[in-house]
Amino acid sequence: MIHLDKGKTAKEEARESLLKEEASIRDRVREIQKNLSLMLRTLGNMAIANSIFAHSRLPSMVLECFLLIFVDLLPYICDAT
Repeated sequence: MIHLDKGKTAKEEARESLLKEEASIRDRVREIQKNLSLMLRTLGNMAIANSIFAHSRLPSMVLECFLLIFVDLLPYICDAT
């Protein structure tokens, strides 16, 4: 059987473009999740190692980490609206 390449229709191209964009967003979310997990694990280890640090500085460091992640996600939040 001979397969002729007819080219893609506009609908097929739009779907392919959408699938690529979704894959890119999934990859970015996976990367952000990995970074968040690493940061929280590190902060937890710091808190275990130094209870004075945990009491005085840990809450603000957790907030800073979440702000960094939010700033990283901001372009995706703006694109979604």
